Amino acid sequence: MKIAIEARGLIGARGVRTYIYQLVRHLIKNSPSDELEILHGSRETMKDFPTATNSFIPLPHDAIVQWWLSRAVSQHLRRSKPTIVHFTKADVPSRKLSIPAVTTIFDVIPLQLPSTQSFLRRLYWRKALQRAGTLSDHIITISEASKKNIIELLQVDPNKITVTPMAVDLDHFKHTEVTSQGSPYILFVGRWDERKNIPALIKAFAIIKDVIPHNLIIAGRPADKPINLKAVAKRAGVEGRVIFRENVSYTDLPALYSGADVFVYPSVIEGWGFPPHEAMACGTPVIVSNGDPLPEVVGESGEVVVFSTNDLLGRLNDSEFISRLADKIQGVLINADRRQQMKTMGPKQARKFSWDTVAEETLRVYHRITQ
Repeated sequence: MKIAIEARGLIGARGVRTYIYQLVRHLIKNSPSDELEILHGSRETMKDFPTATNSFIPLPHDAIVQWWLSRAVSQHLRRSKPTIVHFTKADVPSRKLSIPAVTTIFDVIPLQLPSTQSFLRRLYWRKALQRAGTLSDHIITISEASKKNIIELLQVDPNKITVTPMAVDLDHFKHTEVTSQGSPYILFVGRWDERKNIPALIKAFAIIKDVIPHNLIIAGRPADKPINLKAVAKRAGVEGRVIFRENVSYTDLPALYSGADVFVYPSVIEGWGFPPHEAMACGTPVIVSNGDPLPEVVGESGEVVVFSTNDLLGRLNDSEFISRLADKIQGVLINADRRQQMKTMGPKQARKFSWDTVAEETLRVYHRITQ
């Protein structure tokens, strides 16, 4: 079988990039008899898979991605004649192809929480997700929560969707002995955008700041629509104990996770949630919200704090949630037995998900829809 993988997402957000990179890597490993052709929008990524066929279809800017898919990629597919094509970033050509098409839709957050997107991105994603849901022969998504939302918002037949939960690199994300330097800390890692609900974490930290010695480290990078988190910390009276660390390298993340006494992720909604998954793999106690699909990610190994409302915008100003989050953080920090239990259970939970399984399930989808 000749499999074409559209891989423009190798340039972009870490979650999508990781998924595509690991999927292709493990397809090559687990299906050596199949021919893989990787369709790149940038020359920068062509060196990633030396044993695959790598084709460069120039994509100079994301603003023309629909033209790129509908014209440039479609023309290339007519020439290369793969058995099947996999679109890995939730958009497809505007006309149904003559070959079977699989599409990965990570989530439908742009439809659920459009305020997190710019006006143009809102317009793009509304059409892109509908195209993908309608014109794909099969959809792969990354959580049961996302599957439910795709069914409801895109009116997709449940039998047309397969869930392949994400994984992390367990050779990289594992406990690292860290020499203590300075104050103990509570940790958040992730992009600093609205739906991550970081102001709620800062406010929860402010509630308990006088009874714990910890600082709060917020690591990541600003979003396209930035939030003034330093102003939030100042208003909460904790600006001297909230530390912002931008662009922590992939190499340094395991040590950062391992040094934290607790990792907190109060996001309103996610596609998956790599940071809590990575923190668990490093043996760090994890507290998450009940925003989809975070309870799936942490299972019984983490603590889950429940929002007071199902309204996603309402969750961004949920004072009861903030109070419960403060109580939960303090409770984990003072309960050494529970913290040790979470340290032991976290890596076991992280190991339940693997990229080998993702590749194997994806191959089953390819074979099923080409028969």
